Amino acid sequence: MTSVFPNGCRWICDTRFLCAERTGLKAAQGLTFGLGGYMATAAGYDPRIVERTGLDESTAWKMKAGLVGFQCVGLLLAIVIMWLYPITRQRAEETPRKLREEAR
Repeated sequence: MTSVFPNGCRWICDTRFLCAERTGLKAAQGLTFGLGGYMATAAGYDPRIVERTGLDESTAWKMKAGLVGFQCVGLLLAIVIMWLYPITRQRAEETPRKLREEAR
């Protein structure tokens, strides 16, 4: 399917790609939210104790270290995947051509 924007640009929409992108985004958000809750519990966060006495400094540092560490690991993993992804200039130029052919 080809869409034409008001400025005349053409964009080839592939619903399979959009579905995969949305599914991946939802999975990543679910994983992030789930692990975020687990990391707070693993750091020793207890809302009942925090309500009575406040958040102690060691628990706050553990929570920060867990969240920042998780983000660093995710960033490193993304960099490794991008580094190892087998793409060449020829292959990158070939992709739009294939999409245009499918759109016809």
